[in-house]
Amino acid sequence: MYESPEPISDLGAPGSFDDSGVNPSCIVKNGDEKYLYYIGWQRCKRVPYMLFAGPAVNKGDNRFGFGRPRVIKEADKYSMWYSIRSRTEPYKIGYAESSDEISRIRKDDEAGIERSQTGWDSEMICCPCVVDANGKRFMFYNGNRHGSTGFGCAVSES
Repeated sequence: MYESPEPISDLGAPGSFDDSGVNPSCIVKNGDEKYLYYIGWQRCKRVPYMLFAGPAVNKGDNRFGFGRPRVIKEADKYSMWYSIRSRTEPYKIGYAESSDEISRIRKDDEAGIERSQTGWDSEMICCPCVVDANGKRFMFYNGNRHGSTGFGCAVSES
């Protein structure tokens, strides 16, 4: 691991999608290169800020908020976990798969995690970060009120 004494990137130029702030999302290896996917912040007049990330396609269902995608390359597919909310449901963690890195098949019921019945993550779960280490899969995620009540770590059973 390497720690840089200076930031590796800066805010975007005025008017660009990341001119008011950035949040790292995930790093994807492509051969010897590494791509940092990040979310750009942009301030506006009517609302405090806007966030941009992609890609996601909504084909007219009730869902309207997608965010913080985390992609892992597996043997024969790309697996992606993300935050999702709707007009009637608070954030939960969704899941999708891709064989070509372009088109994705949503399988939200296979995300592997649900909100708890009670406690710090009973109202919402969001911002998943999935990491494979030491032969196990870990998912770090935020609880109620975008993590103001805490964050957790779930370990895959399979």
